[in-house]
Amino acid sequence: TITDRSMSVQVLCATAASLVRLRMVPLEVQVDNLVSHGAYEDALGLCAAVVDKAFLGNIDEQGIHERYAQVLFNRADYDEAMEHFALASTRVIHVVSLIPPLLPKSHATPAAPGTIRANLQDSGLA
Repeated sequence: TITDRSMSVQVLCATAASLVRLRMVPLEVQVDNLVSHGAYEDALGLCAAVVDKAFLGNIDEQGIHERYAQVLFNRADYDEAMEHFALASTRVIHVVSLIPPLLPKSHATPAAPGTIRANLQDSGLA
């Protein structure tokens, strides 16, 4: 095990035929990669596993919760979505705006085809 100037830990593994260097990918890069691939649960799990939150650096855990909540809401997994909206401290008005029948008429906007609101309107529920 060696540590370079940037305090990055590296491990060298050798056999008679080869030498392999293993280097830790920074936590922030790992989380960004997971989020960019839609692996929100894994990204949040990685953040939760960090004991010293100082190591999270610029990772926006609340932002990940909010993005994941939106994905869950779009999949109609409303209970789980609401949990993540709460963990993200999402403003209530934003969450309510996702459910147009709950909005006052003064805030109503035309529904785009294929959206939850359009489907509710088509079925006579909105």
